[in-house]
This record gives sequence, structure tokens and C-alpha cells, in this order.
Amino acid sequence: MCKATVTFADVGKSVRVPEGTRLIDVSDDVETGIVYGCRQCSCGRCMVEVVEGEDGLAPPTVLEIEVLDHHEGGARSRLACQAKVVGDVTLRPRPRT
Repeated sequence: MCKATVTFADVGKSVRVPEGTRLIDVSDDVETGIVYGCRQCSCGRCMVEVVEGEDGLAPPTVLEIEVLDHHEGGARSRLACQAKVVGDVTLRPRPRT
């Protein structure tokens, strides 16, 4: 299985993971600043900003797009509970207002 590098800019850590891994699962192992509530794409708390490597994540599902829109996610925003790694990517938690 191919592996990709996920870099968490907020804590300065990178980790190699199998492609298809959800960001939320990686963040649990690395202890990043990503906060979440549901892990099921409803609360929007796990929103992250893709700093580099947008193509390193699988395209968002219709449900993820709806939740991002509802929580005012920008063009570079993704939900860690839904986004799957397909290549190298750098991200950070999106500040909540």
C-alpha cells in the first residue's frame, strides 16, 4: 500500500500514513490541535485549513460540502473526520470564531 506524508503545521509534526487514512485518525495519533465532537460529519468542529497539497486529499463528499458550507468553510477548508489522505498534504486546525 502506498504511503503519504501528512504534516500538521500547528505542532510541526509530519507522519507517514497509508493512503485512504482519515485525517482525524492521524490527528489522534499525533496529538494535534484538531478538535472534534462527533467524528460523523455533523458538528463541523474538526475543520482544518489545507496549507499545501490540496490534491493530497480525496475530493470532498456531498455531505462534507454541505457541512462546510453550513459552517462557513472556505475554499481550502476540509473536515478531518471526512477527508482521506491520497498524497502529501500540510494542514492546520482552522480557528473557530
